[in-house]
Amino acid sequence: LEMHVRLLRTTLQRLAGEGGQLQSQERRACFGLLHSMELVPDTASLRFLRQDVLTLLADPARSGSVPDLISRLRFNASAARDRLSDDSWRLFNRLEHDATRPAGGPLNTTSALDLLDTLVLDLAAFAGMQTENMTRGHGWRFLETGRRIERAIGVLALVKGAASQCLANDAVLTPL
Repeated sequence: LEMHVRLLRTTLQRLAGEGGQLQSQERRACFGLLHSMELVPDTASLRFLRQDVLTLLADPARSGSVPDLISRLRFNASAARDRLSDDSWRLFNRLEHDATRPAGGPLNTTSALDLLDTLVLDLAAFAGMQTENMTRGHGWRFLETGRRIERAIGVLALVKGAASQCLANDAVLTPL
């Protein structure tokens, strides 16, 4: 979830910025990174990237979207409910609340960036709470090992996607 949120935020920042050559190259690079993480399909177009990113923020039916990943997190957290502190649950509920956009008009780039910034902070608080307040037993070790493996897999996917783009242009390095 954290990696997807950060990648979506980086992409939206490039889409909201100026239209210069470097910005355009970085947009294409972000598109490639999203594709390497399998967040946008082969048939996706750079022209519709903004809409794809906004859909990844709002559509619970889309695999890899923020609502989809939060529902997976909810499922896994429920299985370990007795291992999580009340403060951890408060943060988790806050994360769910902050990720739910209010009913009304469509999500625009500015509100999406605000949402992504808030989610990054919520996820950092949740990770900090887990690090500081969980008993260092077998469950914590299992959780920590899984978190590190998941992060390594995500980083490798990003680096693989970036490496294939670096042959043509190194503009991918800044968003990476």
